Amino acid sequence: MRNIKGLAFNILLLANSFEVIPMITLSETLKAEARSLRWPLWKRSKVPPAVTSLNLFMFVKYITDQIVYNAILMKTLLVSTYVPQKCGIATYTRDLIQAVVGYNSNITPHVVAIINGKDSNYPPEVKFKLEKNSRDDYIKLADRVNSSSYAYVCIQHEYGIFGGNDGDYILDFAKKLKKPLITTFHTTLLEPSPNQKHVLKELARLSQSNIVMIKEARARLRSVYNIPSRKIKVIHHGVPDLELEDNTQAKERLGFRADDFLVGTINLISRNKGLEYVIDAVKKVSMDIPKLKFVMVGATHPQVKRAEGESYREFLLKRAFDLNLNGQFKQVNEYVPLNSLVDYLKALDVYITPYTDLDQTSSGTLAYAVGAGKICISTPYIYANEILSDGRGFIVPRRDSDAIAEKLIQTYTNLTERKKMQERAYKFGRKMIWSQVAAKHIQIFKDAKTKT
Repeated sequence: MRNIKGLAFNILLLANSFEVIPMITLSETLKAEARSLRWPLWKRSKVPPAVTSLNLFMFVKYITDQIVYNAILMKTLLVSTYVPQKCGIATYTRDLIQAVVGYNSNITPHVVAIINGKDSNYPPEVKFKLEKNSRDDYIKLADRVNSSSYAYVCIQHEYGIFGGNDGDYILDFAKKLKKPLITTFHTTLLEPSPNQKHVLKELARLSQSNIVMIKEARARLRSVYNIPSRKIKVIHHGVPDLELEDNTQAKERLGFRADDFLVGTINLISRNKGLEYVIDAVKKVSMDIPKLKFVMVGATHPQVKRAEGESYREFLLKRAFDLNLNGQFKQVNEYVPLNSLVDYLKALDVYITPYTDLDQTSSGTLAYAVGAGKICISTPYIYANEILSDGRGFIVPRRDSDAIAEKLIQTYTNLTERKKMQERAYKFGRKMIWSQVAAKHIQIFKDAKTKT
């Protein structure tokens, strides 16, 4: 019996060391006994007399239950657009999955990919496909998930990626779902339409936890949508773990000169990006910063391209031509993969997001730029307001090329201020690296399992 007790305790401690059984969930008596047994696994000479047969039974039962339950916990299902779709949320979900698996390789995330008629060659983690505009698909998906071994479901929410009026088909899925639901809201409108408000409020009500990326979004969930604070978690948009380094070599690798002053944006191109105001600003500072180059990286957004073709891009190119920018404007008309995105980001001196939509509550590329310690110039959409506060970047009025030009000159001429701002941004970005974001998501997954 003594050897069996010792073996049981060692199994418990070994499981705890791999976080299979969190000690905090044990009763105080069992925690005290476990603490007294923290000896190396090869030293089995003594077992404290406090260990009773009843406690041994409780230990063994607890170990068995937890190992089985945690094995189920590791099966995670995310509902989202997904790569190779050209969509910011698709990329975010892919990066989140990679970060979660990198943090804990025992977790097995699978994906429900939202499609819109055209199917894609999806990677193996995509186990289900949801036709965006088929209401029956949402109900059938809920039935399939309910009969599966997935422990919980995570929805990445943006009104436009789901079918129905303001994406309300997702409510059919959520209402029928019997698994714990966690929802990440990528948009929280300050002045939603009545139906937009209903969709978000109902989805948040049906969710056990609701994730947003900034404090202002949390405040909106409380004040506009009446979501209880206990159901809201703030987790930053993840960023790669990059070094704060000189960008000379990065410029040369991309074919620029070391002394070029590179201002850039990396995005899916659409009219609400406000890029014409950067082009105008480049012309205004061309005498003050003769080696400035504006680098516009990104394909036209697929939905924009379907609706209006390349008319906005053609408008931008004509504007640059009319202003005689010549070698001061470079476009990279492609959807760049993550490694190329990072290469361009490393090379830039200034990252700019001159968006005209001020209701945007997340921006992956602005997050990446802050994480890389870049000087950032942005219009005051709510994500930028929060991320660039406390001297981490410049905020300028929207549609104001004069203000952009002023900040470009200020950045170019004041090297001391530039370095301090880069350091402040980089320090803040350490809170946003993907490993930390993954750890916080995993804790929410564990909480969802515990409360079920």
